[in-house]
Amino acid sequence: MDFLDSRSYRDENKIGYYFGKDLEALTEAGKVVKKVRDILVNSALPGKTTSYLNNLALKLLKEEQAQPLFYGYEGFPAYICVSCNEDVVHGLPTKRKLKKGDVLSIDIGVRTEKGYCSDSARTIIVGGVSSKHYTLIEAAEESFNAGFNFVKQGVTLGDVGHEIHKKLLSYRDQDGRSIFGVFNKFSGHGIGHDLHEAPPVYNYGIQGRGLLFKPGMSFCIEPVIMYANSRISKKKDCFTYSTNDNKPSSHYENHIYLTESGPTILS
Repeated sequence: MDFLDSRSYRDENKIGYYFGKDLEALTEAGKVVKKVRDILVNSALPGKTTSYLNNLALKLLKEEQAQPLFYGYEGFPAYICVSCNEDVVHGLPTKRKLKKGDVLSIDIGVRTEKGYCSDSARTIIVGGVSSKHYTLIEAAEESFNAGFNFVKQGVTLGDVGHEIHKKLLSYRDQDGRSIFGVFNKFSGHGIGHDLHEAPPVYNYGIQGRGLLFKPGMSFCIEPVIMYANSRISKKKDCFTYSTNDNKPSSHYENHIYLTESGPTILS
């Protein structure tokens, strides 16, 4: 896909740098994904099914003249990812009714009429009830914030990954042991013309290592975190990853654009 603005380009590492009209198109995509995501989060009520949320997403995207970005991606058969309780990511919608206290992750991607993409995810407690898993959800968001706040021109991917992981490991039990860990299999990513572009944005890293962040970069930071002893495996549906101990996880993602003065959230 060609860029809209002559200032935009893709470098030797296949990283896209989006300026002018291309940034405007990305901003439009970010507004759509944010609007639809927030409606879905507010619609995830006890008694509703994840299939209902999937169908609602398609309806809302059609109203915005946008397409569901995940549908058909590597054969994925749904419009959004909805992962409940032990399911971590890439969950398929079902007719199972949500219950109060369920830990639910909603991940949505869009492609606008102009062909530009955006992607975002949130994890909630269904029904807003008191839950021992609130800290799990908080840790994912705060780890995102640690990475986001560290992004600027000249820092490396390893620097940002280190900050995400450091924040996550700061959550400890009364014996000083880390409560949470990251699923190393999953990472953030560049985004623009396509869902997954270079570079991968890992949730861990070594300070000073990796590519430098530069203005014009468009990418997602998305910590996917688990309880410390959890492990994952893929379910028989060939898409959903779930924990081996049936414990929930948390996923927090935003689409970010790096300006000369710092990062901004598009979603």
